[in-house]
Amino acid sequence: MLFRSKTTGGLAYGYFFTNEWRGSLSYNTGYRVPTFNDLYYPTQRNTYLTHEYSRNIEAGLNYDTKNWNNHLSVYQNKISNFIEPNVSNPANPCNAAGVCMPINLGMVQIRGISGGSTTFVGPFMLKATADYLHAIDMNTDLYIPRRANITSNLAAEYRSGKIVIGTNYTFTGKSFDKIGRAHV
Repeated sequence: MLFRSKTTGGLAYGYFFTNEWRGSLSYNTGYRVPTFNDLYYPTQRNTYLTHEYSRNIEAGLNYDTKNWNNHLSVYQNKISNFIEPNVSNPANPCNAAGVCMPINLGMVQIRGISGGSTTFVGPFMLKATADYLHAIDMNTDLYIPRRANITSNLAAEYRSGKIVIGTNYTFTGKSFDKIGRAHV
């Protein structure tokens, strides 16, 4: 299968309201062709896959000082011919051996909000982030698998010269493996 080249691009604008506060807006397009494995991996291939194309928009607000870095952003991605990897679903059931192959979904919309804060206190760095994600197949209004709605992260780090000691905790909400789960 031959995929033609595609031009993608983006436009972004940022504005400093003050020395600490900055707002930003961006719009981007993307293009992705199926991988070699998507197309030709034995027993899991789908030679009928087509490329996916995306349009993405994001707005953000940042507050940065010497000791604090904070951000909040909202985004929306619309992806046509979304390539969903090996997964069982009503439109593309696995075969008798349980083998599933990647498929194209018509139109997928991913919306989300992401925020975080980092502070520096002496030799310590403390960081927290939280993300909410809503990913649906716009043709069926069903959730896209393997994408948790909630993800958060806590981190702490100590620095002294060339020595860095740190810890990290990540919480990921529930996700599922099959297409066909309705909104909760």
